Amino acid sequence: MPSVTPITRPNLYDIDLESIPSGRSGWYRSLLQAARAARESTHQGGALGAFTWSVAVFADLKPATVGRRLEDLLGTIEAWPSTFITVVAHGPRHAGIAEVVREATARRDTPHRVVEIPHQDMSNAWNQYVYGLRPLARHHLFVDSRLTVAPGGLDALRETMEEKAGITAATGVPGGDDRRARYLRQLLHAQGGLGAGLYALREEFLERIVERGIFLPVDLADPKRLIGSLICHDLAPHRHWSATRVMPVDRAGCRSSCPHPWTPWGLRHRYQRHIRQARAKMENQAIHRLIYADGFESLPELSRELIDMTKHALPRGRESRSQIHFRRAALDQEKRTTPPSPADLLPLA
Repeated sequence: MPSVTPITRPNLYDIDLESIPSGRSGWYRSLLQAARAARESTHQGGALGAFTWSVAVFADLKPATVGRRLEDLLGTIEAWPSTFITVVAHGPRHAGIAEVVREATARRDTPHRVVEIPHQDMSNAWNQYVYGLRPLARHHLFVDSRLTVAPGGLDALRETMEEKAGITAATGVPGGDDRRARYLRQLLHAQGGLGAGLYALREEFLERIVERGIFLPVDLADPKRLIGSLICHDLAPHRHWSATRVMPVDRAGCRSSCPHPWTPWGLRHRYQRHIRQARAKMENQAIHRLIYADGFESLPELSRELIDMTKHALPRGRESRSQIHFRRAALDQEKRTTPPSPADLLPLA
């Protein structure tokens, strides 16, 4: 979604946005490279030091909900040695989220920072963390604030990363004991990838992503799927997909916060989820075509460019009426969406 209010605060990196017009090819890549340069300058000055763990929390829910989730997270994380927390508040509620987060963290001793990004999008928030906001740390834990994690799940992820030297990542899994959750966990163990918006990555892997200039297209419907592909392909699509590069941690079961399915808000939530799934299907078709031809570096800056590549292509296999409906709804939604400006995508000072 586009920002709902004009941006009046300067960006965190003091980038001259007039020199990076959004219509020019490569403008988003230029933003990320400027963020990278600012990060490297900060670390050369020793502003943050080095940590064993960096925890990145991505928050776009109601401030009160984020506050409750963060309290649970901090209750576990504050016992970890040498840990830094970055909360990335993105979307129209960013100011309210940041205020709640500052209140929660003020009572804790864990080093932290709160960053606000006007545009609500996990892909851009992830890129901004990896390129510009990431402190020096051996391991990085990524947490979607929409998730409720099973007790002991965060510690289980930490132990897995520290004890399994041969893996690139450890991931949480779908929680619950219903048939679908059990099936998804079995699939995750067999095929690899990320099972939830809760996972840990090594510093060396993130450094290779930045060095190669790889990023997630802005407004991607399912960013964790592309991140899982980066991991299992080891950034090289011509290599064999290896599920062993990521370790599913069954103790780290996750559940997403969803409204009751038969309330008006619940029905709307389900309808929008089907639209996102239809959009993700179109995006993944284009991603598959691009990366196997020219590598992950060939991905476009905005996900709408992926949609443009596939919207006139015939879908694979036969589509049901509902699939046709949601694919058309996804295309209509894209037409009505205004692309974000550079000011919307950068962290605010």
